[in-house]
Amino acid sequence: MRFHDMLVRARPDGGLLERVREMGWSGFCSVIDSDKIGKEGFRSSEIDVSRGILLEPKRASDVFRLARKHRKDFEIVCVRGGSPDINRAAVETPEVDILTGHSPEGIGINHVIARLARENNVMICFEFGGLLSSYKKSRSWIFSSMSQAAREVKRHKSPVCITSGAQSLWEVRSPSDLLSFSRLLGIPDRAAKEGMSGLVVERNREILSGKIIGRGVELAGPVKP
Repeated sequence: MRFHDMLVRARPDGGLLERVREMGWSGFCSVIDSDKIGKEGFRSSEIDVSRGILLEPKRASDVFRLARKHRKDFEIVCVRGGSPDINRAAVETPEVDILTGHSPEGIGINHVIARLARENNVMICFEFGGLLSSYKKSRSWIFSSMSQAAREVKRHKSPVCITSGAQSLWEVRSPSDLLSFSRLLGIPDRAAKEGMSGLVVERNREILSGKIIGRGVELAGPVKP
């Protein structure tokens, strides 16, 4: 099975490419912060590198505007959530692919957010890096928050994204490591593997190419007379 790490924030260079390959990934999404737009992305013929953006809206009203603005330029659009209003706006916005965010206060995934995420096909993201970079009580709080979110996601069958969230090449983890992490959270293997498959990248590439013009609407080949 092909695996795609959906949220890698480390600098995309040859060292990261080699590390990702060694860890057993078929590809990864190189995600940049919205304030770094304009810097060249990284392309490789040896591994599938997709391009993503991480939006950090200050207000819920900014979510739709920012997502729509950047949708045409990126294969993956992520929103860094946290507040209930921003989380809800993210899962109600069709242009958003992934809702992520971790903090001791939690990312605020309740039954309403989980249900809307399923209805609008927005992936709820669980970043292993959130635990890796924390310690002591902070790590316990973050894991508790993730476990609570995972329960809602499982109950409502929301799409999930299990990712390293790597900010350096040394934070990259293998697909088997992240599957173990998802099992610890109680997320079914099938849901975790689907979120790590990269299918959303392939779908968005078709949309950006113009082959698909809307949900459930695909351009056919030329009609013979």
